[in-house]
Amino acid sequence: MKKRIFGPAFLFTLFLIFPALACDCQREDFTYNASESNIQSAVLIFKGEVMKVQPSNLQGRVQKIAASAQTPDQSPYFSNVTLEMLDLYKGRDVKRVSAYFDTVTSCGQKVEQGDTGLFLLNENNGLLISADRCSKYIAPDHMKKLKDGGYIKIAQVETKKPVATPTPVPTPPQPDEPSVPDILPEDIEAVPFTEEFQSEKALKEWAATSTLGGGFTERRTLFDKKVTLVLRSYTQGVPSFDVGAYLRKGEKWVLIKSNPSVLGDQPMIQVVDDNLIVMTQKDQQEVLSISLPDLQ
Repeated sequence: MKKRIFGPAFLFTLFLIFPALACDCQREDFTYNASESNIQSAVLIFKGEVMKVQPSNLQGRVQKIAASAQTPDQSPYFSNVTLEMLDLYKGRDVKRVSAYFDTVTSCGQKVEQGDTGLFLLNENNGLLISADRCSKYIAPDHMKKLKDGGYIKIAQVETKKPVATPTPVPTPPQPDEPSVPDILPEDIEAVPFTEEFQSEKALKEWAATSTLGGGFTERRTLFDKKVTLVLRSYTQGVPSFDVGAYLRKGEKWVLIKSNPSVLGDQPMIQVVDDNLIVMTQKDQQEVLSISLPDLQ
């Protein structure tokens, strides 16, 4: 079953004592209902950039503190991370925020300065904590509503009430499976990935404009190497994406891997066993994997 780090206190203590247990996400963790639950649980959802990572100063003292640690600031596995908000989707606009990230165990997320992405932050005992790996899925319909500002007013109402009793969000009917569009993957005229860029700014501008549906970039750190993922869409009204990975070499960003377009699904990015993996959200099919040999 999925490990819940911040449930009852004894579960958190077990997590401290047995951090090596694998984080086993279940298929139901990537459903429409799970997406709705993840959004309701989060007090902040935003696209942001990592500005600073401060590892715990308790590392190496696990046995002495495991029995008493109840919050992330008492745990050797949590780093204090400063984030800058780029686009707010739920919660209050505070520009910069400090949160705790599990940067050690398999349920967590290793982050480094300069990384960008979508962040879901929950609250525990007055502290902000990044959602674990199994609690970050957001369905396409919910993501569209987030980007359209549909949850910001709801969140503002919730902040006037105790965190323990948030205003419930009405549950819309679960949509049917996405309809199969008339266009087929082989009918899409792919736009080749440019082999290299002279700057990250040029890479981001190209990603946003090179295909019909637009695109965006997300930066990740793997084995201390800076990798920027380019995710582009070829359609409007129907989910689609392709993905290319660029490695920073000196002052240039060089293409190291890419994957053809996927139709009818959206991407999800995970780090699993030291591999940076892009997979489909609905079927959880791997479409691109980056490991140490790709970074040489």
